[in-house]
Amino acid sequence: MVPTSLWKRFVTFIYDSLIAIALLMAATALSLVITGGVHIFPEDGLKFHLFQIYLGLVIISYFVFFWSYGGQTVGMRAWKVRLIDITTHKPPRFKIALLRCILALSNLVLGGIGFLPALWREDKATVYDLLTKTRLGCKA
Repeated sequence: MVPTSLWKRFVTFIYDSLIAIALLMAATALSLVITGGVHIFPEDGLKFHLFQIYLGLVIISYFVFFWSYGGQTVGMRAWKVRLIDITTHKPPRFKIALLRCILALSNLVLGGIGFLPALWREDKATVYDLLTKTRLGCKA
C-alpha cells in the first residue's frame, strides 16, 4: 500500500464529515421523537450533557465500526483509502480503532498538531497513527 497524502486525508475527512453531520441530524431527530418534540438546551443541565455524550457516541460509533469492520469509512471507500494495523496488515481491532478515534478527535481539538509528523515522514503517519500502529494507505 502507498501512504495516503495529507490532501487525500483531507478530502476523505470532508466527505466523512458530511456523513457525520447527517448522522447527527438523524440522532437529533430520534431524540426529539423520544422526548416528544421537546428540545434540550444548555440550561437543562444534566440532560444537555447526556445529549452531548449521546451525539459524541454516535460519531465515535460510525468511525470505530467502519474502521474495525473493513478498514474503510464511506468517505475512505469513495477515495480508495484503507486503514490497516501495521502488525497484522488487516483492519484494526475494535479497541485499537476506538483508541485511534479518540486520539484523532483530540487532534482536532488541539488544532491538528498531530498531523505534523506526516509532513516529513515517508509513511505519512500522524501522531495517532504512530500511537496505535495503524496507517492509511491506497492501492498502488
